Amino acid sequence: ACGGAAAATAGLSPEEAAEEQAWLEAHGRRDGPELSGCPVSVLLSEIKVRGFHVVCAVRGPTSADGDTLERLCIFADGLDAEFCSHSVKITGNATLRETVHSVLARVQPRRRTRPRAPEPALFSASGRRLPLDRVLEDVGMPSYRQVLVLVEGGAWHWPPVKVGFERPLYSFIHGGSGEIKMRTLSLKPRIFEVKSFIEERECDRMLEKAGPHVQKSGVVLKDADHGKAVDDWRTSENYFLPSTGDSILEALDERVQNLTRIPIVNSEYAQILKYSYRGRYTAHTDYFDPKDYKKDKRTMEMTANGVHNRLLTVFMYMSDVEKGGETYFPSHGGRPAPHDYEDCSIGLSVRPERQKVIIFYNMHPNGDLDPDSLHGGCRVLNGTKWSANFWVWNVKQNYKSSSTASSMAAALEKWEEHRDRLEEEVVSELAAGRLSGYTP
Repeated sequence: ACGGAAAATAGLSPEEAAEEQAWLEAHGRRDGPELSGCPVSVLLSEIKVRGFHVVCAVRGPTSADGDTLERLCIFADGLDAEFCSHSVKITGNATLRETVHSVLARVQPRRRTRPRAPEPALFSASGRRLPLDRVLEDVGMPSYRQVLVLVEGGAWHWPPVKVGFERPLYSFIHGGSGEIKMRTLSLKPRIFEVKSFIEERECDRMLEKAGPHVQKSGVVLKDADHGKAVDDWRTSENYFLPSTGDSILEALDERVQNLTRIPIVNSEYAQILKYSYRGRYTAHTDYFDPKDYKKDKRTMEMTANGVHNRLLTVFMYMSDVEKGGETYFPSHGGRPAPHDYEDCSIGLSVRPERQKVIIFYNMHPNGDLDPDSLHGGCRVLNGTKWSANFWVWNVKQNYKSSSTASSMAAALEKWEEHRDRLEEEVVSELAAGRLSGYTP
């Protein structure tokens, strides 16, 4: 808001709206004293991130313990602004579930719950899910934390912040490839790049195990496409690679889980892909849009009419390609869908690079599908492209059900104060510009 706070007053009486406006003007400035310790610089983005609400604690003095939680200042849809857009009066003894309801009642007073959709959730700034049955002042906003994120769709999403933003991840992702950083490549769609994420031995292992088994790739046909040949869209070979019982692949699973902050039990088997000379995949989306599968009862049931879906894609590169083979996003920047779905000259393209992964979100944090995630594989003009789709859903799947996978997921979901404190320290360091790769 230029020159002052512009309160969002939907659902408020005239008196409440006036009080809200006055409070935001006095206390809701992003760089004001009440919010000075809230690390919004690593969470707010240059565009709205629908359903991703950044919530800062505002504390007041008391004679007992020095401060008490009085209010939550909310940056709705994670939009970078001079003032927060909403506020909610709160007490520290509210449960996190009550906090979710209070925040949503302010930012989305007319929100309707979709049948079978995951419930909204609260997360730390590092994407750690917080238990909704716990009390706000104990777990949600203890003295060492001043920010939470409410995600309407119930699964963590990394905020893009701005193109070129780098987020060090080595505080909770450990590998043999040195410092791991996630770099924002695009805001629309949200695309991130992590170089040297896959270890050499993991690349070798995937190729060793999948190579002898790759066969001509198929596709799940939309209602309008039945009767058409697969080669109209895709000329590649693939193999779905289980990881159970393989310590190297299970270690990769765990780091993918820690990268995405989503339990590994929500993922499918990695789809290993081989693109030979002239191999390509025309632009498509990875999610299942219910309007395209109305006649496919199995897909409609599997996706609960679309609300259960592929939330994100971790796309892995296991080889360098001498020429061609880029991953292209023709709707980058909100462009309209292309006339030619094979045209690699429009939008954003990402070159294959061994050990690199890109992450792109197929859904918005509010659970809506994102058509801007349209993407394809350009023709390989020299060399062979080995890559993999690692699809992660917004709900648990049945692919990775081993005790090892279940233990990994439980470790991510478990809240422990000492680990929580360490991750908050990293967030504060990043916001203050004391970690390499970012200047606020």
